Amino acid sequence: MTKKNKISFITILKILIKTLWKYKKTTLIAIVLICSFGTYQYIEYIKKEEAISSCEKMYKDKLNTFAEKTGITADNVYFNDPKITKSKGLYKLEWDQNIIVGGDDDSFTCLYNFVTHKPIDRSIKDAKEI
Repeated sequence: MTKKNKISFITILKILIKTLWKYKKTTLIAIVLICSFGTYQYIEYIKKEEAISSCEKMYKDKLNTFAEKTGITADNVYFNDPKITKSKGLYKLEWDQNIIVGGDDDSFTCLYNFVTHKPIDRSIKDAKEI
């Protein structure tokens, strides 16, 4: 292969830059839209992780209280992914973890409010905010 037939990386880069410069308005709009979408997805991911970690902490505290009442230890709790329902600034997280010992039921549903940044335990009748 001769040098004439070989297309270098720099040549491809020059062609790409010329094309992008020729359609700079379209390119700029596309970049802004892609960045906006990526930022939105990242913020939603952070919110979801914040809700899950807060509700997991609440659930571990609840399990420790449950362990004190029943004598069952809850040292190593493995959390499956919760079922997540989202609506207007609220995440509702439900874990499929039910423990029934001596008539005590340990089902758990947590509602995380992004306005107050607090998890709310919805698994008991009089839902109290922590």
